[in-house]
Amino acid sequence: MKKFKKVLLLTDTKKSSINQVNATKQYLSSYMNSQVKFQEFVVENFNIPNNLILFLIRINLIRLKKSLFTFRPELIISCGRVTAPFSISIKKEVRCKNIHILNPYISHNYFDLILVPKHDDFPNGKHIIKFNGALVNRDNFKIKNPDKKIIFENLKIPSQKQIVTILVGGDYRGQSYKLYEINKFISYVEKLLENKNYFLCFLFSRRTSKKFQYLIKKKFSKSSFIWDGITNNPFWYLLGNSNYIVVTGDSISMTSEAIESGKPVFVYMPKKIKKKFQKFHHYNFTNGFAFIFEGQLRNVKINTNKFQSCFMKQISKYTI
Repeated sequence: MKKFKKVLLLTDTKKSSINQVNATKQYLSSYMNSQVKFQEFVVENFNIPNNLILFLIRINLIRLKKSLFTFRPELIISCGRVTAPFSISIKKEVRCKNIHILNPYISHNYFDLILVPKHDDFPNGKHIIKFNGALVNRDNFKIKNPDKKIIFENLKIPSQKQIVTILVGGDYRGQSYKLYEINKFISYVEKLLENKNYFLCFLFSRRTSKKFQYLIKKKFSKSSFIWDGITNNPFWYLLGNSNYIVVTGDSISMTSEAIESGKPVFVYMPKKIKKKFQKFHHYNFTNGFAFIFEGQLRNVKINTNKFQSCFMKQISKYTI
């Protein structure tokens, strides 16, 4: 790859898209000029097909901001379905290169490089590189000292205790946690309390149902930390400082982020889970990146570099 001096970062409104664009920027840092300039732009959601968005841009019914053209990027990195037609239009106007992360839901031929997760069963191609799970921006683990101090004070971790962070996902596109499934998960977590050296820290996702949250708070609030969603989010601090991490299997992004921490990761597998999630977790269990959670933890070493090693080798050899 050439040394790019101007890079446009296009994302939709999802945090996961922003994280994956920044992760890709990090992976490609060796291909950036030392004085590279970045411009970020968030594309609002359009609930129409990408081919139609592209057509509406071309006939000026969807207008692009002039700043996107005056910046004149040499490279566009985009993530999220809705960003793909914007990347295509800007590329055509300024004649730059473009990389898209995840399925663009439009012809592959519009892009110089497409990065997609293995579990999506995306077709192979010379300009398609596949990665495991989700791309993680490792800079997120670098927390400023003032923020560290505030988070540490909020956590109130008893001295000499080992931190067990529990990442709770939730309902996902028609699949919801039934009461028996929630109770099963809670019964497994309860077993951890038998070890007096553990201090449990719970974090919920935006998808965690009120019922799921209520039952966890009812059972564990007296002896554990449960983030209230208001104070400083301790997510990245806990990933970096935990002794163990437990995550529900409905979230590929949280599992990937947990694995990138280098800490032992244990995944609770719901009874009903989509095939692509099963494929992702099976790969991790087989390669020792994560382990099934059924109420027990153990010390294991994880080589996080191997988690995306195939992807990193491919992208380092690629030229656009």
